[in-house]
Amino acid sequence: MWNFADHLSEEEKAEAAKNMKERLEPLKDVIEGTLSLKVITNPLPTSSYEVALVGEYVDEAALSFYATHPEHLKVVEYIKTVCKDRAALDY
Repeated sequence: MWNFADHLSEEEKAEAAKNMKERLEPLKDVIEGTLSLKVITNPLPTSSYEVALVGEYVDEAALSFYATHPEHLKVVEYIKTVCKDRAALDY
């Protein structure tokens, strides 16, 4: 889960959320062992985070493979330009 950088306008946040969704979700078909990826961009007002990624993987090794895959790392670089923080829960 992420929160957007403080300097982004609401319009820029909406564009960044769209970009994150468009870049992350297709990785399901690119990175072996990834079963599903869903980017949530419309959280309830009571939420603590603005965007979330829910991913399912074959096993823990597949998650590690996803995390270090070059195509995923390209998206990570973009996310770092629009987000200020991140929280993760792997299970």
